[in-house]
Amino acid sequence: MDQLPVAGEGTGIYVIDEDYRIVYFNETAKAVCPNLRVGITCYQGICNGDSPCSGCPGMKVDCSHILFYDAVNRQWLELSSGQVEWPGCGRCWLMLFKIVDRQSRSLFYDLTETSVYEELFELNLAENTYKILFHQNGKYVIPAMEGSLDTMCMEVADHMIDPEDRERFLEFWNFDTLSQRLSGKNHTIRGEFRKLLVSGEYCWVAQTAVLLRTGEQDKTVIMVFIQDIDQQKKQETAAPDRGGSRLEEKDSMTGLYRYGLFLERAEQFLREKRGIRFSMVAIDIEHFKLFNEWFGEEAGDRFLISIAEQLKEVEKQCDSMAGYMGGDDFAIIIPRDESVLGNLERGIKHFVKQYGGSAGFLPAFGVYEIEDWNLSVSMMYDRASIALSTVKGNYLNRTGRYDAGMKKKMEDDQVLLSEVQRALDNREFIFYAQPQCNMLTGKIIGLESLVRWNHPVRGIVQPGEFIPLLESNGFITNLDLYVWDMVCGRLHDWIAAGHKPIPIAVNVSRIDIYSMNVTNTFAELTSRYEIDPALLAIEITESAYAEDYNLIRQVVIDLRNAGFTVFMDDFGSGYSSLNMLKDVNVDVIKIDTKFLDMNEYSQNRGMGILETIVRMARLTQLRVIAEGVEKKEQVDFLRNVGCIYGQGYYYYRPMPIEQFEPLLLHEENVDYRGIQAHQLEELRLEDLVNKDVTSEAILNNMLGGMALYDVCGEKIELLSVNEGYYRVTGCNPIDLEERRKFIMAQIHEDDQGKVLELFEAACRNPLKGSEGIIRRYRLSGELMWISLRIFFLKERDDHRLFYGSVSDVTKVKRQEERLASSQRILADVLNINGDEGAFEPQMLKTAGESIQLQNDELEFLDSGVPGGFHCCRWTEDMELLYVSRRFLEILGITGRELEEEYQNQMVSLIHPGDRDRVLSAVMAEKQTVYSLEFRMRTKTGYVWIRYQARRKHWNGSTFLYGVILDIDEIMALRQEIKECRKRLEELERCRPVETDLLTGLHNRETGIPLMKEWISRRRVQPSALALFRFHGFPEVNEALGQVSGDRILVNSVEKLKSFFREEDIVCRISGYEILVLCKNIGSRDMRRKLEQLMADMKMELSLESAKIRPSINAGYVMAADGSTDFDDLYKKAEKALEMASSQGKGICLRCGEEIVD
Repeated sequence: MDQLPVAGEGTGIYVIDEDYRIVYFNETAKAVCPNLRVGITCYQGICNGDSPCSGCPGMKVDCSHILFYDAVNRQWLELSSGQVEWPGCGRCWLMLFKIVDRQSRSLFYDLTETSVYEELFELNLAENTYKILFHQNGKYVIPAMEGSLDTMCMEVADHMIDPEDRERFLEFWNFDTLSQRLSGKNHTIRGEFRKLLVSGEYCWVAQTAVLLRTGEQDKTVIMVFIQDIDQQKKQETAAPDRGGSRLEEKDSMTGLYRYGLFLERAEQFLREKRGIRFSMVAIDIEHFKLFNEWFGEEAGDRFLISIAEQLKEVEKQCDSMAGYMGGDDFAIIIPRDESVLGNLERGIKHFVKQYGGSAGFLPAFGVYEIEDWNLSVSMMYDRASIALSTVKGNYLNRTGRYDAGMKKKMEDDQVLLSEVQRALDNREFIFYAQPQCNMLTGKIIGLESLVRWNHPVRGIVQPGEFIPLLESNGFITNLDLYVWDMVCGRLHDWIAAGHKPIPIAVNVSRIDIYSMNVTNTFAELTSRYEIDPALLAIEITESAYAEDYNLIRQVVIDLRNAGFTVFMDDFGSGYSSLNMLKDVNVDVIKIDTKFLDMNEYSQNRGMGILETIVRMARLTQLRVIAEGVEKKEQVDFLRNVGCIYGQGYYYYRPMPIEQFEPLLLHEENVDYRGIQAHQLEELRLEDLVNKDVTSEAILNNMLGGMALYDVCGEKIELLSVNEGYYRVTGCNPIDLEERRKFIMAQIHEDDQGKVLELFEAACRNPLKGSEGIIRRYRLSGELMWISLRIFFLKERDDHRLFYGSVSDVTKVKRQEERLASSQRILADVLNINGDEGAFEPQMLKTAGESIQLQNDELEFLDSGVPGGFHCCRWTEDMELLYVSRRFLEILGITGRELEEEYQNQMVSLIHPGDRDRVLSAVMAEKQTVYSLEFRMRTKTGYVWIRYQARRKHWNGSTFLYGVILDIDEIMALRQEIKECRKRLEELERCRPVETDLLTGLHNRETGIPLMKEWISRRRVQPSALALFRFHGFPEVNEALGQVSGDRILVNSVEKLKSFFREEDIVCRISGYEILVLCKNIGSRDMRRKLEQLMADMKMELSLESAKIRPSINAGYVMAADGSTDFDDLYKKAEKALEMASSQGKGICLRCGEEIVD
């Protein structure tokens, strides 16, 4: 069977045989076409005809998503068909159709109000061509079936249009403004003219242009429908005042003139009012489709009716005329009176308030003040629409006014559009890619493709200069198709070259979805380039969902069924809600960067929003990736809330093929499992503390000691604790109640300052908190060590609330000394010198004698050598010649058992898992001394032994001799030491950080106390305090990324540090400030040192766009004899630095005098 179209909900289905007879239909088809029944022909049951329809669009191979007008039922249908073998009927046609929904109806509004079209033209503005797709034979005089668009337009105007309508016709078909006029929400315009019949008479026709797209051959298509409205026009002329006719002239829902009739009546209105100052106002409700999704279509209809009533009220109050332009668009001609427009806006706002007053659903107004009375009303409305488009999305200013600059912009846009078409033809557009990374490992898990314009004159043009224009004019589809093809082609070449591919994402716009079957387009691309659909990720913006949820949702289903991964781009940038997460059917959501743009006032709220999004995404099995990640703080924050994927300048900038492909060649940079890799389910705390799952007693044992603290200044009060806290501290509720307000008294006095710093650190980092080990007294007075971890919860009236967890680490601390002692003992035990105890082997006994060593000459080997002595041949079986008693004791066997059970072969005693390793070592030619550890067989099993031996030649033979040592206990001790070391490392992590993590210098908390101490103790020794500040590094980070900027800063700090001695104290006190205490130095030497430093620290970074010159300034002060006030010295150095910075870059000043430039 041929590949068939897929039927969805609300799809009508019928099957016809080769004689056009209906053999099957479903209930939906019957509801749309009540005359259907099995056995009749389709043209009888559907079209009420007596012969097959000429050029039926369904009777074509692979018909898919064809728009077809059902003249009988006066509605537009979307039709798909395919051939199928039907049981009992042979080869048949399967027809699927859907009614074009109400929200899309505005696209064809005017076509459904009159009879079906007699002519259908296809226009291609970019290529200046046209085709006649359909015409009614013998009715109208027509031009050639295809050809030049410009030529055809002039031919029709000169020879096929009534001369009285010629100028209006040419103005309507002004190709310089046509794209702009068609870019409105309806994507349609309509004009009425008298067209020449074959009989020589003229007939009134409606020409409706509809902006459509097709993915075939990258064409942008305008469809023109020509309909006979002659009878309607004659009725209007004959009886203009009849009530029935007036009713038909107006829209049944709004009661306003429809598009075409409004333009006609408005022309007459303005002719009669010439001389009065009027304005044409275009009105559009933003996100009206979303309003219908949220509140229902009935509420949407009431919204439109409410606006219409407001416009009718204006008509009553002043000279004006209103019209309904279809969809959610209105127009009204009003006097130039600001109060009229203001009252209208307030009236509509009043209606919206009952739905929450959202600014997103308020109308936008475009105003054209009528100056040129020669313009047609259609052109006036177009200019008002252009003005309206300038305020869409601006919720502070809802009214745009047309000015001459807009016309200039239209002209410039037309030039740019023509350049874009040329650029597509010349393949000037190239694609860049920005890697997407796993933020836990830094590895690349995918790419996002981005487009750049490599202009022959301007160089690389950023997308912000041309993408918005292409989107507003619908030409974005041409560019998207071009980029998709380029990406798939490059992916194919990468695989063909033998490289392992990773997924790459491409962007799909709402216009793409309206213009083509994107699923079929991508399926054709992946088939043509022979690539797995899973390697192509499709990014659809969140705003597309808001505009047409049902359509986009079906497209996403189709894409995923075809094997593509689908991303929702820019989540949170528009009208998404958390509730929307349960309904979207995508694989991944990309978080909008505004969630990462947090200041000190909005940080907590932004953190909460983002954490909630990530959490709900996980509940709905959605992956989350954050874009726009530029700082380490953002990375830490995202990882802590559970978002582990990100992209942005912190990791990689967008880069051309020549840069990112070499990066992917190194597999250590890439995680090929991608963003869709399965992850272990996260343990949720709320599940753990559920009373139905875990008792309070179990929770206390699991969580350990917990407490809530109230901190005000340096006063710490214990508010409440759990049972685990009592077990850890050895306290009880009664005694703790007496001490809770003075809990600091329980802390060792040397650690009280450390405790206060822990609470301060927790405030500075609310997400990670702070952690440290302190000494605390038990009730008995015994000193204990506890690990304290603090988290800041909230602040009110200078009181701050903290959560703390405590654990007893006294045993671990006391084991530290024992551990150090054990390490020394172990080193002594293992330090057995292989050069000691070297003995030459004795003459071999006869072959029949026992191997048991009984010779008095070898008694020393039995008792004097540590371990078990042995001698064996240097062969692969390691035949034993001598063994000591201790050797046999270690193994727990006798000499006879050694001979009978193991054939005197040492290799038979070695554990099978260790034999190859041991033989490989001892049989190595270049080595003569061996020290190995392996397992040997004993009477009761295997034991670990240490084997130390030497190879020796004797009388033409080669032997191995040495000792075995039982190290089973040592191996156990090693394991214990390993565990202790692990605990030590954990303890080390709990200790306060003394150095700056980036530069390795002392941090502020460590460096400044050292400086204070030295200055206070060295009163008479000359010294200097210098404060340095680096400039220009934010620009470096912006240009190169945070990682590269940090690397350059570290190198600069290392260079600065090299100018000072090891005894000097250097610390980093803030992001770009370094403080140095130079000990034992006079003012002359300090001056020379700084002169050399300032000269050598100059640097320049050459980038593609510009040169960046990071610089350094310095201020310093000489410590006077007897001065011990560090704070005073620091203020003077800081003052000197500020003076130096104010005078320019690369300046150094001494407090009170200028010394270095």
